[in-house]
Amino acid sequence: MAGKGIFALADDLKTGKFAPAYYLHGPEHRLKDDAIRAIIDAALDPSVRDFNLDVRSAARLDAEGIESLCTTLPMMADRRVVVLREVEGWQKRAKGKAAMVAYLEKPSPDTVVVLVQGDDEKPDPDLTRSKHCTALSCDRLDAKRAAAAPPPAAGPPGGAQERAGVAHARTDDDGRRGRTD
Repeated sequence: MAGKGIFALADDLKTGKFAPAYYLHGPEHRLKDDAIRAIIDAALDPSVRDFNLDVRSAARLDAEGIESLCTTLPMMADRRVVVLREVEGWQKRAKGKAAMVAYLEKPSPDTVVVLVQGDDEKPDPDLTRSKHCTALSCDRLDAKRAAAAPPPAAGPPGGAQERAGVAHARTDDDGRRGRTD
């Protein structure tokens, strides 16, 4: 699928309709980390996150490991999230990359895969070509784009902060913090 800017991810998160896979590439590592966190927060309920989230180094996985991670059914949830970092390491392990490309041809409807390229190299054409993988470019922001960028998503209503009763705080004129709720 053609590459999109990282801020296009917000549309998927708002609607709750996730792509089967996201491929995060580009030089801005903080944007990648923010995108991973946003996908996990929107896709998984915190109460079952430990059962349904796997974060691994792609370069250390063989073909069977990739297939196992991506096709495991979710436990007590609608979906799983699999984050594979360092996909640029697949140049060394062609079988792992081949397994992911094959998986992307017919992905599991219960799994959201997040592929993260750690270096600043050009995106891998084998991963961007898949119609089931949304490539998100995490380019450096100039001052104009940074000012226009939307703030990080607060998550869906009833999110973890709301359920935990986190109070919003304000600063009084003399610098003391007080609760506003």
